[in-house]
Amino acid sequence: MRREGFTAEGLRWYIDYYCRDGYGAGIEQVSAWAGIHYFAGRKERAANAESHTQLTWPEGNGRLVKLLQPYSQQETLTGALAYQVQLQEGTVWVDYYDVRTYTTKRMIADRCMMATLQFITQCLLGAVPAPAFTYSPWTVDNITLSHIPESTGQAISWDNVFYQHPSLGYVCAQHQLLTQQPPEPAVVTYYLPLDQLDPVACRKHALQLAPTHWVQLITDELEKVHPGIHQVIQEINIWIWGHGMIRSIPGFISWAARMEAQQSKGDRIFLPILI
Repeated sequence: MRREGFTAEGLRWYIDYYCRDGYGAGIEQVSAWAGIHYFAGRKERAANAESHTQLTWPEGNGRLVKLLQPYSQQETLTGALAYQVQLQEGTVWVDYYDVRTYTTKRMIADRCMMATLQFITQCLLGAVPAPAFTYSPWTVDNITLSHIPESTGQAISWDNVFYQHPSLGYVCAQHQLLTQQPPEPAVVTYYLPLDQLDPVACRKHALQLAPTHWVQLITDELEKVHPGIHQVIQEINIWIWGHGMIRSIPGFISWAARMEAQQSKGDRIFLPILI
């Protein structure tokens, strides 16, 4: 961006924010191609709606699941935890744990498509995950409040962003409820990418910190935007997760490891890359 003359502070913050949101790392670490894709891949076009129109339901994508269930119920297996996938005798063996009967079972199939994250895919196949596939840690924290107090900036919306702050801000977790008045108690979900060090070091450091550290960090930041908010907080649930997207560093898109991971196994096991 600097080389091409894009030096405005607000623009750099905006691009950095969305790279941290989408990949768990800022513009100093993320591939330029991945950064461009984040924006270029989001321009929707509909036949009967404006590009900014949002389609959602109170239960989120759970509604789509419910609507699809009648058509796939006979072919859907729930309560089954797969732990190994292998090629055997020209077929695919999927070993899984049945949580209802507390037993391990095997499904034998002609073909298998693994719609799983790379580190899960490689574990199921008994392979060592390639170092190219790294996931940044971040904290995802649900905060229950008696109500959401007034803010010092804009009015409350679904996605609330703090300019030039370390976190990504928070979303109102009940934004899909079809009510005229804000629900009480209110629940907001706060996001903080842990991208100061390499992912492994950040993860280890984060797991060593006491819950009180995270509570202090979260409330200190929220207090700057919502003065007095600590007085209306009823509960904070703190989770340290791996980001759902691969940390797309320079060279990742053309790396041989990515190409190899995309190859099917014996034309029986298919492995789409979930970036």
